[in-house]
Amino acid sequence: MRNRVYNTQKQIYTSMKSRALSYDIEVSQDLLHYSQDQEYYAKRNFSKSSMETLIDSIHNSHVIYLGDFHTFDQSSKNLVRIIKNFLQNKSKFAMALELVMQKDQEFLDAFLQNHITELEFLESIDYHESWRFPWNHYKIIFDCLKKYNIEAFGINSGGSLEKRDMTASKVIGDFVQKNPQVPVLVLIGELHILPNKLPKEVKLYLEDLKIRQTIIHQNLDEPYWKIIDAGKDIRSYRVIQFSGNEFCLLSSPPWMKYESMCYWYENLIGDPDFDIHEYIVDKGLKTFSEDTDENFRLILGLLKNYLNIKEEMDFNFNLYDHSNIEFIDDSIEDIKEKRLRGLYEKLLGEHRSFRILDTNKIYCANYSANRLAKLAGQFFYQQYFRELYGVDKLAKIVEKASREEFFNFYTLNFMFSYFFSKIINPFLKCDLYLDIKRLAKTEKDRTRKKRWEQALKILNNFSQYPKVLEKQRMKTIFDLSEIVGELFGEALYEKLNVQDKIFDEKKFKDEYLSCQIDKKAFTKFIKENIIPSNLFKMRRKRYF
Repeated sequence: MRNRVYNTQKQIYTSMKSRALSYDIEVSQDLLHYSQDQEYYAKRNFSKSSMETLIDSIHNSHVIYLGDFHTFDQSSKNLVRIIKNFLQNKSKFAMALELVMQKDQEFLDAFLQNHITELEFLESIDYHESWRFPWNHYKIIFDCLKKYNIEAFGINSGGSLEKRDMTASKVIGDFVQKNPQVPVLVLIGELHILPNKLPKEVKLYLEDLKIRQTIIHQNLDEPYWKIIDAGKDIRSYRVIQFSGNEFCLLSSPPWMKYESMCYWYENLIGDPDFDIHEYIVDKGLKTFSEDTDENFRLILGLLKNYLNIKEEMDFNFNLYDHSNIEFIDDSIEDIKEKRLRGLYEKLLGEHRSFRILDTNKIYCANYSANRLAKLAGQFFYQQYFRELYGVDKLAKIVEKASREEFFNFYTLNFMFSYFFSKIINPFLKCDLYLDIKRLAKTEKDRTRKKRWEQALKILNNFSQYPKVLEKQRMKTIFDLSEIVGELFGEALYEKLNVQDKIFDEKKFKDEYLSCQIDKKAFTKFIKENIIPSNLFKMRRKRYF
């Protein structure tokens, strides 16, 4: 199976990277020089490391650099995880931020102290012109800084990349000199944290102090493909170490950052009417770009090739996002099946993504590469199911299904949707058994707590799952099928990608994709193929 996964991932990577690099932008000589240096450093030898080693290095450093791929939200999410680790250890620290100019420190202070609003802050620092990268990615950082009263300062300035590094090194160095016991966590563009760039300048500036530094790159291309080419499981290389205190986090396949770059060029940077106020009011929801349909069709084609399906499949679809919500609402009102109509209305109200069965209408509430991949996987499975059984009216079958069959159908939907998405992004995560068990105890919201408790009952005694579904509303059953289905999808991926040495495409199509939704067939399939033992009860979602 690994060869198939590799080929699929390589096609996506090649497509996304070439598209991202095809945009006609002017590249300065210093940017070209920095990029060449990054390529050189990324090709160095590295070893497998651990999160414990990385965290230990962080807590023993005066300055910690985290590389930021500005259009990719995974960079900010990893920063928040590191911040939370500091907080768990009750360690005081400060943040240095490239996205704020040094000259705008007074506005940053005012915002963190709640003296000005978010909109006033963004307008004061001229965010649209000075930074322009998606604010929603960085907002979670500022929310964390404000909540825990963490000091932060801006380090950006004008001029060449080299000059900006010199200025940033002075700002960081001055802070360390005044506060030698307070480590500084620096979020700055990936190109700046190469050993011969900003870390070198800071070390020279603070030469007398003999400071210790940690460099953390994120999702570099070359190490990812080296690991894959060596036939290793990329998920076991979440942290790699180059030398000394220089690491790289691998939390996402490299094509996802290029996809985010494409999205940025096609939307935010190219929109002359971009309005910060509207962006905040809409909570940063992302709409589709011109290439979204093409990406969706690319994923469908890759899944078809992955399963070596020669026959033609009906891939006629229309994607809609939150800007088309009124149209989707009208479409739902026209649905004859009362039960499904009620389900779609609730999903729309909760800002969830879904496909309207027996139509080509797919609603993606808020664009993301992972969400799009999941919808593509769900659409692929439903089309395969229809063509396999010659079903013209899938909605009617689901509408008339018993609670068990309704659960079975959507559990299979979410299982295969997650499995196919995991082929696209092997770092995809979902709540696993120990996470569900914890949430069933700690969740404070009563409705969500009940869902976790119900899901746990299903997993603890799968043969008796119909009892949990008795008298439950279809929306509740749908929610449970998503929780359970994604866990099953993770188990399926683990089995076929790790345990089984050879991928049997015929068996996968004949026994897995062809599973029927009646209780007897479904239960037998799950117990024999997905959770044949209780090992799944020992797993939890990874942190990074």
